[in-house]
Amino acid sequence: MANDLTKLVKEAAAAAKHAPKHLQEAAFNKVFDALVFARSKRSGPAKQAPSGGASRGKRKKPPDGNGSATSTLDEINRASHPEIRHTATALDNALRLLLAAKDDLNIDGLTAATIARVLTQKFRCKVTRQAVGQALNGAGRYVNRHSEGRSVIFSIMAPGEEYLLKPKEATAGGRKKATRTSKEKGSDRKSAGPRAAAAKKAVRKTSKKTAPPGRLGPAAALTLLSEDGFFSSPRMISEIVDQLKHSYGHTFKPNEMSTPLLRFLRSGRLVRSKNSDNQYEYRRP
Repeated sequence: MANDLTKLVKEAAAAAKHAPKHLQEAAFNKVFDALVFARSKRSGPAKQAPSGGASRGKRKKPPDGNGSATSTLDEINRASHPEIRHTATALDNALRLLLAAKDDLNIDGLTAATIARVLTQKFRCKVTRQAVGQALNGAGRYVNRHSEGRSVIFSIMAPGEEYLLKPKEATAGGRKKATRTSKEKGSDRKSAGPRAAAAKKAVRKTSKKTAPPGRLGPAAALTLLSEDGFFSSPRMISEIVDQLKHSYGHTFKPNEMSTPLLRFLRSGRLVRSKNSDNQYEYRRP
C-alpha cells in the first residue's frame, strides 16, 4: 500500500511540474485526487495519503467547536427539564441548558451556536446564536469563557447556578398592571383622607378576623410533601404536581418545581435517578 501511494505522489509531482510555479501546489492536489479516484475505481476504496499537500484543507474543524457533543446532547430528555421553555429569556435558557449538559451528560461547556441549535430543535425555543452569545457575554460571573480555535466555549459557574435557584421577579405584565398614571395617583391622594377615616371606623365596628392562609411557595410545598413521607418512594415531577393539587389544593406548573427540586438535591434532602422511561424520579436519600 505504501509503495502505491509513493507512486501516486511521484506521478502527481511530475505532472504538476508543467504548471506555473505559483499553481504547482494546486495542480499537484488536483492530479493526486484524480489518480486516487481512478485507483479506487479499479481496486476499491483507497486510504487517504497521510501527509503532503494532498491532505491540506481536507480536515475541517466542526463549525461550532463542540464536535460530537452536539449529537450527544440529543440524549437530554425534554420532560426532565421543563424549566427550559420558550417563555424564558435567552440567558435563563442558555444557563439551564449548560447546567443540564453538565449534570446529565458530563459536558462542561458549549458554544453559543450549539446552545441555540439545541434550544431551537429539541426544546422548540426560538432563539438565535447571536442572542445566546450576547446574553452569555453579558452574564458577568455566571459563566466562564475560553477559546478553542475560533470558537468560544461557555461553561456555567457557581454564581450562575445560584442565579438559577433564585426566584424570578414579577413578569412585565404584572409590573405593567401595577403601574398607575399620575392622574390616577392625584385622584387617590384627594380621596385618601375620607377613605382612610371610613376604613378605620369600619375596623372598629367589626371584629378582628384572621386572614386566610396564602398560597404555598414551591419550596414550602416540597417541604410539606417530604414531611408527610411522600418521597419515601421515587416520584416524578408530574406525580409531585398531582399530589399537591389533589391532596393539598395547591396548583403548580411542572416548571415551577424544577428549581426548588434542584435546591433540595444540592442540599442532600432528596436524591434522583432515571427510570426506564429516562425520566428523573426523586426520593429521600
